[in-house]
Amino acid sequence: METRKLSQRRERIKTMLIRIAAVAVFLAASAFSEIGRGEESALYGVPSLVVEAEEPPDLLKGFVFVPGAALLIGGRHVLALYNNPENGFYALALFSTECGLTRCTVGELIAYSVVDGEGHAIKLANTLQLESDKIARTHV
Repeated sequence: METRKLSQRRERIKTMLIRIAAVAVFLAASAFSEIGRGEESALYGVPSLVVEAEEPPDLLKGFVFVPGAALLIGGRHVLALYNNPENGFYALALFSTECGLTRCTVGELIAYSVVDGEGHAIKLANTLQLESDKIARTHV
């Protein structure tokens, strides 16, 4: 019985940490960045930085980019917030990026997290997990 209570407590703590992390990243993205699809922004001293992105990957089908909710991280990654207006879910996605002097091109999806409108985790995945799932499905 004690082990079950401890397990439940750990699960609640884990869920709370996921919610806090999602909110923190969203707030950081909102506060420190104004990069959007084709929008210009001065970020980290780079004037007129333009981020070019395609439509969201199939894994984020139904999601739309939230304008102004992207953050360039170290010039090599972009963290972007997406919304699915149909079900009220949000997705936080990490992409690789290639940056020049004035442009960044969003590349491969590295990891993403989907939460409902109340912040409950729905899905959390990274490309290694996604690749493993794809390989497992093809060998069944």
